[in-house]
Amino acid sequence: GVKPSVISRKLEAPFGDNTLKKTQVYKWYKQFLEGRETVENQGHRRRPRTRVTEENIRLVGSLIEGDCRLTVAEIASVVGISFCSIQAIITDDLGFRNVSARWVPRLLTDNQKRHCLKMCERLLTRSQAKGEAFLHRIVTCDETWVHHYIPESKEASMEWRKKSELHSSKSKLGSQLEKFLQLYFWTLK
Repeated sequence: GVKPSVISRKLEAPFGDNTLKKTQVYKWYKQFLEGRETVENQGHRRRPRTRVTEENIRLVGSLIEGDCRLTVAEIASVVGISFCSIQAIITDDLGFRNVSARWVPRLLTDNQKRHCLKMCERLLTRSQAKGEAFLHRIVTCDETWVHHYIPESKEASMEWRKKSELHSSKSKLGSQLEKFLQLYFWTLK
């Protein structure tokens, strides 16, 4: 038969630099000597180069929608593909980023938010009617119970969010051991 070096030279003539490298020609030569009969790609034991498939993208997306606090490692173990592939799906394909919830003193109910809004609107109306002198007469007060607590770790509060989505909030209230009442007063001065 024809030697691999001759085959390599014959391939270089019509294809130039766009031909197989000599090492690849030698590998194919050896495989044909061992009984290979086709140049078509044959199945192999190694795993595919990527597992970023439409099915996996949909699965990862549904997992995150179900629980936005899942970690990449947890998702990887459920889906059964590598950490890096999951990271690529989440950030590149789904457009999520991992953010922490913002700390707030307490979480208000919808009713409390409506009451605050109503009071602010009333103060704004009075301020516009009476001028700046009205602002100097306002004394505001707030009270809060300050709890000794064991906070949730930053990692535990991480959530996957789209870039356009706002951060969620979490209250600092946790496992309370002791508490005390704190009052705040403010004036314009």
